[in-house]
Amino acid sequence: MRQAYDVRFGPDVARDVTAGRFFLTETIRAPHSGVDPDPPAEPRHARHDGERLVLSLGPDGTASDTYSTVEVSSTRRFDQSVLQRLLLDGSPRVMVPGRRAVYRDIVWSPEFGDGRAGRETVTTGVTVQSWRGIEDGGIDFAHRPEFFIASIAFIGGPGLLPKLFSRTLGSRQPFVASVVDFKVGLAWFQPLRDVFDPTEPHDLSIRWHRAHDVSFAVDDTEVARYEDGKLRPYPLKLRNRQLWRGTDLLGHRYVGTDPCHIDVWINSSAMGTTPTVPNGRRFRRDLSVALEGFAIEPFDG
Repeated sequence: MRQAYDVRFGPDVARDVTAGRFFLTETIRAPHSGVDPDPPAEPRHARHDGERLVLSLGPDGTASDTYSTVEVSSTRRFDQSVLQRLLLDGSPRVMVPGRRAVYRDIVWSPEFGDGRAGRETVTTGVTVQSWRGIEDGGIDFAHRPEFFIASIAFIGGPGLLPKLFSRTLGSRQPFVASVVDFKVGLAWFQPLRDVFDPTEPHDLSIRWHRAHDVSFAVDDTEVARYEDGKLRPYPLKLRNRQLWRGTDLLGHRYVGTDPCHIDVWINSSAMGTTPTVPNGRRFRRDLSVALEGFAIEPFDG
C-alpha cells in the first residue's frame, strides 16, 4: 500500500502537538494577522470532546479591531521551506498533484446552517495551501504574493467578498469551493449551495489531479471541479496593489505545483472587500468547527 499521512485526533491534544503529529495555532486578539505564535502548551480554544477535535472562537477569544484564529494543520504556517524539504525527502505529509486531502467527519456549529454565522466576521473551512511569497507574516505583509490555495470555505460579515462568494444578497452565505494562485493570476470559485449541510458530519476532500485540475468532494461525491489551463479573468488584480504586476487581467491560467500543507481553521477576520486578512470584530456568539481526523493520501485521478 502506498504511504499516507493520516491523523486521528486523540484526547491529549497538547501531547500530540508536542510529538509533532500535527501543528496547532492559537492566535488570540492579535494586533494583525501576521502574528504567528508557537503552539500553546495548554490549548484553550482546541479540545477533544471524545469524538472530534473542536476548534472554537467566541466573545472571550475575539475583540473588535483584532485578529484571532484557531487552526490545526499538517505543518506550521508561513514556512515554505519545511514543505520543500519534506517533498525532497519523499514525505507523504505534503500535498502535491497526485494526492488528495481528506477531512474526516467534519461538522460546524449550528450557526453555520441557520444564517447567524453570516452576520459575524468569521471565516472558516478546510484548505490546501503553499506559502511562497508570504512567509513574512502572510499576504498583508507581502511585496508580491505567489502562493497557491484550494479550499472549501465560509466567509461571513459585510462586504463584497461574502456577497460575491455567495452570489446572493441574503444572509445565508453558503460554503464555497475555490482555487486561487496568486503567482499565475487565478481566482476561481463555485458556491456549494444545497450541496451539504455543514451542521451534519461529512467527509470533505480536496483532490489535486495529476493533470493539475482540482476537484472537491463530499462523502466521495465530486461537487465542484476547477479545470486547469482555461482562459480566465483575474478580478483580484483590480482590488489590490500587490497584484498589479506579474499577471494579465485576462489569460490562460496554469496552476503551480509548490508543495502545500493542509489546514482546518476558524478565525475572526473581516475579509469583506479584498483578498487580504484585515482584523475582525468581537463575536456575539460561540462558533466552532470539529473533525475526527485529516489525511493526505495518494490519488490516481
